[in-house]
Amino acid sequence: MKVSAQEADSAYRTKNQFVPYPVVGNAPETGFQFGFGAIYTFFINHDPRETRNSFIYSFNMWTAKQQQQYAVQASVWLPKNIWNFTANGIYTDYPLFFYGVGSDTKQSDEDLITSKRFKILTVAKHKIIKDLYAGVGLWVQNDNFSAADSTGIFNTGDYYGKQGGNSMLIGFGGAFDNRDYENSTTTGSYFSLLEWISLGINNYKFHVFNLDARHFFRFDATKCAGIQFVYQTAQGSATPFYYLPFIGGDQILRGYYVGRYRDQHMLATQAEFRYRPWGKQKDHGWFSLSRLSLAGFAGTGMVFSNGEFNFSNLKPNYGGGFRYMFEPTARMILRFDYGVGSKNPGEKRSTGFYISLNEAF
Repeated sequence: MKVSAQEADSAYRTKNQFVPYPVVGNAPETGFQFGFGAIYTFFINHDPRETRNSFIYSFNMWTAKQQQQYAVQASVWLPKNIWNFTANGIYTDYPLFFYGVGSDTKQSDEDLITSKRFKILTVAKHKIIKDLYAGVGLWVQNDNFSAADSTGIFNTGDYYGKQGGNSMLIGFGGAFDNRDYENSTTTGSYFSLLEWISLGINNYKFHVFNLDARHFFRFDATKCAGIQFVYQTAQGSATPFYYLPFIGGDQILRGYYVGRYRDQHMLATQAEFRYRPWGKQKDHGWFSLSRLSLAGFAGTGMVFSNGEFNFSNLKPNYGGGFRYMFEPTARMILRFDYGVGSKNPGEKRSTGFYISLNEAF
């Protein structure tokens, strides 16, 4: 039986999707948290064999202590992936814990500070040859920090850039990308180099360098594994503390509080195994078991200042979680992870629970 080209193409046609979801939580620094998120996925070219999916993601949250956070993230792929435009925007009036700078910061020094931040980061990448991209970017940010405890480490410590203010950076770099999917990759490689240079506003004179290398292996239709190596550094005579690389959060070394350790250099490596137990079953819509997957991960990393690299500073992490694939064609997922980090003498073990869009890497 012959199938016409038009019929074959129609099998790959996709529909745009809008997925809202509630946000509810609680934390000591905020009290009760509530809000909503929404994800809109679409294709500039509706044949996913030629063009990757695009998406716009928004996350908005308020707290019982009258704090707020608004975030928007977008990635747009033009036909045949010739251009990719990404943008991240965030406004926060939100508390966070600050522990100082270095690889040996103490839990006892934990200082609650309020961060009022407005940030926009955009990158445009153009395909030069197959799988190879060159790009430029613009990073604009305004920061204001305050701490109620006059005796805490933030007010008493010598951290450059405590006054906050405006900053602007321009970026340039390149990437190799032959992954089968940008979201929830199963096979292929990604290698990115990106340099950001401050324009000297507020006399902030520094540059930030990022290296991100990933490779994925597919064992069969239900199992795959990935490994990532990340290196970041911030250098310059006047580098604000909040631009220093850090570990922690929902992407790099899950299990550590975001920014728990920060310094001039950060390097980390992590591996993850992903398993879709019912991946071979036919998809029947929103409640299909084929859309669920499990993951386990482990890694290690550290931060260090210039000339002070030491393997003894490596900090391990491990954990696992599950994912729900709400858009199978584009492989867009909601991710639920629990990570475990190290236990310093006299402190509780570091742990973290995360709900995020798409995989950590």
